[in-house]
Amino acid sequence: MTQHWADSKDFTDMFFQHNISGRCAQPEEMAGTVKHLLSDDASFVNGAIWTIDGGQTTH
Repeated sequence: MTQHWADSKDFTDMFFQHNISGRCAQPEEMAGTVKHLLSDDASFVNGAIWTIDGGQTTH
């Protein structure tokens, strides 16, 4: 569904300019956050929005 974006050099250049980490996330990086939120360590977390975007929203 998004392959045309991944194949577009203009889009990827723009994406990486606005992403502080300068790369796309790996599935394991997303899974680590989900694993934490499902663990007892996050038992007091509720109603929060966690933005996992490599710093893109801070740009």
